Amino acid sequence: MTYKQKVRQLTVTMYIGVVMLACIVYLGKDAFVAFLFADTVSGEVVEYSIAKERPAYLNVSQRTPERHEVLIEYFVEGVSHWIWVNSHAYSASGLLSSGDTVTIAYNKHSPEYGYVMTYALFSTLASILWPFLVLILLVVTPQWLHVKSKVKHE
Repeated sequence: MTYKQKVRQLTVTMYIGVVMLACIVYLGKDAFVAFLFADTVSGEVVEYSIAKERPAYLNVSQRTPERHEVLIEYFVEGVSHWIWVNSHAYSASGLLSSGDTVTIAYNKHSPEYGYVMTYALFSTLASILWPFLVLILLVVTPQWLHVKSKVKHE
């Protein structure tokens, strides 16, 4: 493989990394705004529920879908606020349960619209993309720079 072909392949990988970064920014847009500009307060998981849904098209051998939801209570200036959060990925793995404390980000002008920061900083898809993006940045970028400098000297 020539250096020009290697540069082309590494450039495609770098573009994939840029697309992944764009996906993470898009999927985590609420989390970024909440993390950077919102006030925070601690909230408590008051209730943890699992709702089983059985659509008519499922037969006995198929798994029944579950919806994991948590009810979180938090106080802003002495006023109680409540949030229902769909937390399937985190509750199913045992990361959340009743009585746990979570961080809530809120806008001081409308504190009733809180955003749970502790476990939902990014969506599940963005959380899955992070390792691949880090791999591209730490492994591919130095190779790309090295090979690109060799091509310039040819």
